[in-house]
Amino acid sequence: MKEDFINWLNFHAEILNRYKITYFLWGIGMVLMPISQYLYPQILKSIYNFQIFSQYIFRKFVEENINYLVHGLWVIPLIIFMFFFIVGLKIHQENIEKIYKY
Repeated sequence: MKEDFINWLNFHAEILNRYKITYFLWGIGMVLMPISQYLYPQILKSIYNFQIFSQYIFRKFVEENINYLVHGLWVIPLIIFMFFFIVGLKIHQENIEKIYKY
């Protein structure tokens, strides 16, 4: 059982070493996650303080829905991670099909 797992890891490592775009996509996703966590409160604050003709048009909306908007701090990075992970996984599967012609 352990040897099968090691063979499975070696199989995927060989393909990932040949086609490195998957590493870059997963890396981009991992970098964009903390960036989005850093920028989300600042964007939310700028929306809250946005004014036109001395009226804060989004302030009431943000105050009423702050309980839901707080969840964006972990939901948005999770969506970013899942997007890049799934795209990278799809490319990895296509690379397997290219090499072994399933």
